[in-house]
Amino acid sequence: MTSSPDWPRLFARRAAGIRLGLEPVRAAYERLGRPGAGARAVHLVGTNGKGSTAHALSHALSRAGLRVGGYTSPHLVSVTERVRLDGAPADERTLWEACRAVLAVADDPALPRPLSFFEVLTLAALRVFDRAGVEVVVLEAGLGGRLDATRVLPAAHLGVARIGLDHQAVLGPDLASIAAEKAGAMLPGQRVFSVPQPAEAATVLRDRARAVGASLAFLTPCEIEAVRGPWPAHLAGARALALALGRCLVPALSPADLPASPPPGRLSVVPFGRGRVLADVAHNADGIGACARMVGRWAVGGRADLVLAAVLRPREAGALLRPLAAVARHRAYVSLPEAAAPPAGWPVVLPGAAAAGDLAARWARRGGDVVVAGSFRLVGPVLARLGASPVEVGVADAVDPQDPGAFLERPPAHG
Repeated sequence: MTSSPDWPRLFARRAAGIRLGLEPVRAAYERLGRPGAGARAVHLVGTNGKGSTAHALSHALSRAGLRVGGYTSPHLVSVTERVRLDGAPADERTLWEACRAVLAVADDPALPRPLSFFEVLTLAALRVFDRAGVEVVVLEAGLGGRLDATRVLPAAHLGVARIGLDHQAVLGPDLASIAAEKAGAMLPGQRVFSVPQPAEAATVLRDRARAVGASLAFLTPCEIEAVRGPWPAHLAGARALALALGRCLVPALSPADLPASPPPGRLSVVPFGRGRVLADVAHNADGIGACARMVGRWAVGGRADLVLAAVLRPREAGALLRPLAAVARHRAYVSLPEAAAPPAGWPVVLPGAAAAGDLAARWARRGGDVVVAGSFRLVGPVLARLGASPVEVGVADAVDPQDPGAFLERPPAHG
């Protein structure tokens, strides 16, 4: 008999924090019978854009007739969003049964240590994919790459999204250190594609590819421009990276096989009342900067009526959020568990995502342009409060003035 999902049992493992290292997850993977080992795998690493690449790649391969399992993180509303079959979230009971099977071995004394939340979910995803008979597994790394649990399934192809500063406390203090952790996912003989990278990161990638015997190719601006489509300009590279990786498996793939919109929460716009809400999970300097530039073109007068933001983990939130503060008429910081301290210059602090959702709805209902940015744990609940399904939100119809891949020149509709 199928049991009712007991998600608190899984989420309780978040309290242990980030646990990198492949020995425990590999040992558990063997205990579970190596689920998914018969499928071809594509691995994705990077700082910004890897989730959008996974979304585009899974869509294109499914459109080509392949059975595709996609594993991404975090989720906006439901944990089932992380595990997808041909683009659709896994059935809740199916995913829970897979999690329960992994939890049965997660604390085995024979393992080097207990499995983390992310490791349990990674193995559960592979079990779901195995039982569904998927032909291709698209795996987005959770953190770094070299020691990430998603490496448990060897991949013939690796995609490297834009590398930037994030998770410095875990991955290293500078771009070279972070790039080394991402590059550590490369395998001998692997085909590797990367979007254009900062010079420091590109050097690290080249050195690693040469050291392990991987084949590395950087996409050119012309290749990206040719497939940018109706996505926010700063995500055009994700489309091009998805197409390059997809053609390794299905050579006949074309830009027409890519999805019309990026995943929900990447500059997604939700009409609400007489106004609009722009939701973006930008949570590092590169992402926040891109979001602020988009707001400058999307919002009436170049400034949002209200910006709601939250940043997880201790960091200097004021400096990080400064670009958004510059395009906001009013702003409020949202206090979440694990959130950074409220920054100076943000005069209102809201007690949680529910309060933020209520305020966003109130301002948008009367005709305001509202921006909700930062943590998935803020953006997801606000979208849910607005009644916006993660599969229905649309892309912001705006142009990034600092990106030559700008895709739309008309001014935004409003009111």
